[in-house]
Amino acid sequence: MWDRRKVQAKWSYFRAQRLHPTGNFTEFVVRVYYAVLVCCMEGDGHSCPAGQVRNRRLSHFVYHGIYDQPDHDYDMVLEDCKRNLVQMGYLHWSEDKTRIFVDRPLDFLLEGEHARYLAMAQEAFCAPAEPAGKQRAAVQAPLPCPECGKPMVLRNGRYGLFFGCSAFPVCRCTLSLAEGTYRLLYRKGLALYTVSRPCWKCGQSLRVRSYFPYFDLTELLSGTEELLEPLKAVRLSTLPTLDAYLEQHCETIAERYSKKAGFSYAANICPRCDMLQGSQMTLGEVCNTLEAAAKAGELSAYAEERIPLTDACFSAEEWREAVEYLMET
Repeated sequence: MWDRRKVQAKWSYFRAQRLHPTGNFTEFVVRVYYAVLVCCMEGDGHSCPAGQVRNRRLSHFVYHGIYDQPDHDYDMVLEDCKRNLVQMGYLHWSEDKTRIFVDRPLDFLLEGEHARYLAMAQEAFCAPAEPAGKQRAAVQAPLPCPECGKPMVLRNGRYGLFFGCSAFPVCRCTLSLAEGTYRLLYRKGLALYTVSRPCWKCGQSLRVRSYFPYFDLTELLSGTEELLEPLKAVRLSTLPTLDAYLEQHCETIAERYSKKAGFSYAANICPRCDMLQGSQMTLGEVCNTLEAAAKAGELSAYAEERIPLTDACFSAEEWREAVEYLMET
């Protein structure tokens, strides 16, 4: 923490900026605080999972009315706002950085600002409650709670999907959707699906291979097909570390340049004419085939092998980025 003298100097600066603003940083700090505050209010009252206040989620609220879109440095700016709030004693993180806590109210605001910012943040982050009887039931997951060992359950809260301990409120452990699904896939392994299709160029029949974590997860989490539907987009060419692993282990998978896409990516290659089988069209049709098979209870027929996942081939950070982007789109 900063010493008392530095905290007082920063407090005086923030107060002066409320009276006569000369820049946007203090405004950003205030908005970050209120974004964290309402997220905690919707949680246990004084804290919430770190995933609920990730910078991507906060950025549009914090920058609203100042810039049309968050600039390319928004991540650095919001981290600096959080650091200032922590150093001044308004917020703090748990030791493992999985939860954030609100410790005290902002005391450098002008009269009436608290109510105004609280209302702004509540409008931005507090989704209306679902009508009684229509709230989604929790889905038990084959995943032990990392704190008490009881089963975790997938819940659909105000801020989206997350894993919570089934022993709540005795145990308040939570995992973000990305972290919980990563642990599930890591424990189970990832299926490499294979569907026979003709090459779009020469007509040669070939075995098109790809991972589709969506199908692995919906098998493990019964009844979540609609909830997890955005994750259908995760397939070959989405996770670079896993793509590199498959390029080394599958002769017909390689990184090639696509004129249509305008960049190179990992794809299936026809062994006869050497043409790239596109991610959007070819794998889109493969996904449709697998979805029909899943509904018929025949998905296992298309699982050629199960990839034993390790840190070297399945990056937690790449998975998190993909899940957060797709579930927010």
